[in-house]
Amino acid sequence: MYLKEQIYILEIYKQQSLSKAAQHLHISQPALSNYLNHLEQNLGIALFVREKRRLVPTEAGTIYIDIAARMVRLQETFYLRLKPLLETAPCVLRIGIQRIRGASMIPKILQFFAERYPEIKVEFLKGSFMELLSGLESDDLDLLFGYHIPSLYPASRYKNYSIARDTLYLAVSENRRDSVPSDFSRLSDETFILHPNTQSERFLENEFLKENHIVPEKIIEEDTMEVILRMATMNMGICLIAGSYIKYYRAPGIYFYPTDCRYKTLDFCMFTKKMQAAPKYLEELAAFTRNIF
Repeated sequence: MYLKEQIYILEIYKQQSLSKAAQHLHISQPALSNYLNHLEQNLGIALFVREKRRLVPTEAGTIYIDIAARMVRLQETFYLRLKPLLETAPCVLRIGIQRIRGASMIPKILQFFAERYPEIKVEFLKGSFMELLSGLESDDLDLLFGYHIPSLYPASRYKNYSIARDTLYLAVSENRRDSVPSDFSRLSDETFILHPNTQSERFLENEFLKENHIVPEKIIEEDTMEVILRMATMNMGICLIAGSYIKYYRAPGIYFYPTDCRYKTLDFCMFTKKMQAAPKYLEELAAFTRNIF
């Protein structure tokens, strides 16, 4: 059960302000305002009126808030009663992971469940970031691993378990290692080899370019990191790579240039849909994954 509508209205009532409610819900104020307007249109009656810069419930709003609060309490009761079953009942756990991570993480995660929760069958789906995110959204996946991108994982809907901090590196041909300028904005006349927009790496690459005021003269898109790095060794362009990936791609002819603190660290996480009573193996899996990352 996910009482999104009721949670939104109760938060507006609690904060007496759309802007404050939106902040607590981790969504934009216009989005919350549109949500309220559509709900009131569907109901055919106003739920709130503005009085002295405060949103005050109408008579209909008071009725709605009373019923919504009961629904939330019932939901909490449901999850409390469900929790013991979640912790003990055999189940299938469907995990989404990108292929590059899967090679090292999947065997260790399978071993973790075999030793601690043998009654749980674990299935993995390997694919692109957007495919996995779609699977989590449609409930075809129970959890996935990936970098935290707040715009795609709103805190009101997803629970994230922080696994590790990561950093970005520039990757250039070895014979260019001394030509990388200290001012990254001077790289605008370079060709950058980037991932397609369907992959999480592209979101991070775009943020890096924006943060450092880089407008590449040319962009080449390629979806395989190994191919991207080989292209960089051939002086076909500059690419970006997360530090945790470097161990998989130690190849001659490539130099990894640290971006240091000029770019914020990346947060690699485990994501699930928000739930009132999360099974205890999720916290244990997150702790285990932190040790193997």
